[in-house]
Amino acid sequence: MRRAQAVRDYLIAQGMSAGELRAVSYGDARNRLVKPGAWGAHGEVNRRVALVVDFAAPGTPPDAPSANAAG
Repeated sequence: MRRAQAVRDYLIAQGMSAGELRAVSYGDARNRLVKPGAWGAHGEVNRRVALVVDFAAPGTPPDAPSANAAG
């Protein structure tokens, strides 16, 4: 949970609203190994943090197609 909380704290320090952020740790509840049963570097503990953005900020216009987009 420390890593997830550290990421949350960093985002708050950068100006994001604490009320819109949540830190979740799965710890031992989910597979923590990069490759279960592997030895050496392939069996290292998974320390990644995943960020999910599930809303657009109010007043944010949808992305316009880029000039390079095929169409």
